[in-house]
Amino acid sequence: MADLRVIAAQTTIQAPQLPIDPDTKVITYKEVVSQEGASDQLFDRGISWLRIFYLSPSSVFNVMDKDNRKLEGIGRLKIIWFDKRQRAP
Repeated sequence: MADLRVIAAQTTIQAPQLPIDPDTKVITYKEVVSQEGASDQLFDRGISWLRIFYLSPSSVFNVMDKDNRKLEGIGRLKIIWFDKRQRAP
């Protein structure tokens, strides 16, 4: 008679820590970054990037003040995360 033994292992995968806003309970990234360059050039590059990245950039902009070189907006990004030990879906 054959002796069959099954050994099972359980692996706990820990999800990455995401910055969750305590008031809204949603993932929120906020950062001001310093960048060298002329402010008018950086403003134009920011607008160009948003127009390329978002299908409807006007729905993303909250503030687009060219005189004060200020861009503000709220956008949505799809985050896909998978365990590096496994193959991507």
